[in-house]
Amino acid sequence: MGHIFISYSKKDVGYAEKLINALRREGFNPWFDIEGLEAGTHWQNRLQKQIFTCDAYILLMSRNAFNSKWVPDELVTAKTKNKPIFPLLLDDTELFLGIQTVQVEDVRGGKLPSEVFYQRLATITPRQKKAGQKIASVRLEEKARKQKADKAAEKASHYLSRLASNVKDAIAVTSKISSNAYRSIAKSRAVKKISSTIKRKTRPNKKKR
Repeated sequence: MGHIFISYSKKDVGYAEKLINALRREGFNPWFDIEGLEAGTHWQNRLQKQIFTCDAYILLMSRNAFNSKWVPDELVTAKTKNKPIFPLLLDDTELFLGIQTVQVEDVRGGKLPSEVFYQRLATITPRQKKAGQKIASVRLEEKARKQKADKAAEKASHYLSRLASNVKDAIAVTSKISSNAYRSIAKSRAVKKISSTIKRKTRPNKKKR
C-alpha cells in the first residue's frame, strides 16, 4: 500500500499528530518521522527516499514550516519528482513559492480536512476501510525510543566494565550489543577509561636493562 508523506515543522507537531490519526481513521497510510530531523546524511537520505516513493505529499503550511530548515527542501524534492501536493493551511502565512496554483485546504483554527480533501487523496493513493487506528503521541514515541537507547547503552557499558579485560574480550562484547548502542557510549568517559586500561594491559612489558 502506497504511503502519504507528511511534511511539517516540529513546532506544528501537535496538529501533525491529529492529522495522522485522522488519516489513519480514514483508511490512508501516512508516513511521518518520529526520530526528529537531526542533521546528518543518513536521515536526509531516508527522508528523500520516503518522498521519492510516496503516492502523495501533504504540506502543513505555516510560518513555522516556512522558516523550517527542512520543509522547503522537502517541497522542492516533491516538486522535482512531480509528486501530487496537497497543502493544508494552518495559519495566515503567505503561500509557498511554486504552489500558488495548487488547491489549498484551509484548516486554520486546528480544523481537520474535509471529506472532499480525503476524496481527492483517494484518487491518488489507496484508501482502505475506515478504522479506529490511532497512534501514540509523536513526542511520547520519541521519548520511549530514547529511553530504550539509553537502557541499551547502560547494558553495553556494564558488559564492557565487567568483561573487557583485554582486547579479545572487548571484541567479543561488541558482538553482544547493537552497533547503535555501542556508538552511543563510544565517547563516554567510562569507555575511554576502560580503553586506556585495555591498552596498558595489552602493551608488551619492556625488559629491564
